[in-house]
Amino acid sequence: MSNFYCSAAQFKMLYDSRLSDQLTSDDGTGVLVGTNLDFILDCAASEMESYLFNRWVLPPRANDGSIPKILTLVVARRAISMLFGRRNDLPKGVQADVEWADKFFEMLQSGVANIPNVDRLNQIAIDNSPAPDGSSRFDFLPDFDKSGNTANS
Repeated sequence: MSNFYCSAAQFKMLYDSRLSDQLTSDDGTGVLVGTNLDFILDCAASEMESYLFNRWVLPPRANDGSIPKILTLVVARRAISMLFGRRNDLPKGVQADVEWADKFFEMLQSGVANIPNVDRLNQIAIDNSPAPDGSSRFDFLPDFDKSGNTANS
C-alpha cells in the first residue's frame, strides 16, 4: 500500500473479503490479487487528494497524528465502486456508498462539511467591500483612489 488512507486490511473490514477477492481476480479463481486491490485503493486515494489539494495539508492528519477514519471510509467507498466497475453494475448498497462519498466531496467543497480534528490550510480571505461609513480598508495606502488603482499604476 502506498496511500495513507485505506489499507487492504481496512478495506476488508468494511467490505466482505470474498467480494474483494472476486473483484480483483482476473482469472476466474476468485483469489485476491493484492496488486489490483492496492492499485485501486491508491487510485481512490489519489482522487480524494485531488479534492483536498490546496485546502488541507496532505495527508490530512487529526490533532493526534492519525488519519481521520472518515477519509478511510471515503477511499474505501470510491475503491469498491472502481472494483465493481471492472465487472458489472453496482449493487444498490454499493451505489448508496458511492453516492455518500460523492456527497461528502460536494459538502467539503462547499464548506458544509469538514474533516474532523484536522485544521484547514490558512487561506487569506480577500474582502474589498467598503465599511458602512464608506471607507475602505485600503484607504490608508498612499495614493489610493476609490477605483482600486494606485496613482502609480
